[in-house]
Amino acid sequence: MSAVIKLPQPITARAITRPSYRSYDLVRRNRRDAWIMSNMDLLLRYYRETEDGLRASGHWIAPVDPQAEFTVFCDIQFESEHAKYEEMKDDAKLDHDFIDWEEV
Repeated sequence: MSAVIKLPQPITARAITRPSYRSYDLVRRNRRDAWIMSNMDLLLRYYRETEDGLRASGHWIAPVDPQAEFTVFCDIQFESEHAKYEEMKDDAKLDHDFIDWEEV
């Protein structure tokens, strides 16, 4: 019996990066459902990458209802984007040149 030595394979892993979402105006106007629809392709890709990364690390627990899990994921992403907007808006109010376009 002869053994065949398998050569080491290069690691082709890459870091998961949060996408740059579109339709910032929908975040500003707090239109969650429209924002999610506008970014559905980015949200799906990011969700799958995150899920695959968790599986690879051994930290994945399969959800009971995958659709509900994805909905929660989308809500979290929107809330995160909206919180960034609110923070920038609050910071900009300290600037004398700030104009809140929502009020115009």
